[in-house]
Amino acid sequence: VGFIKPVNYSQWVSNIILVLKKNGKIHICIDFRDINKACPKDDFLLPSIDVIVDATT
Repeated sequence: VGFIKPVNYSQWVSNIILVLKKNGKIHICIDFRDINKACPKDDFLLPSIDVIVDATT
């Protein structure tokens, strides 16, 4: 489709931390806090899960 392109110098970086678990497997943790701060907030509130569940019955 062509919408994924290689980038040499990204404007945004999310730090990746590899954590070794007790069972020997590796868990990947990504810190998205800086990107979340830069994302525009919605101007409307999302309904709570109770309202969504009640609407399905």
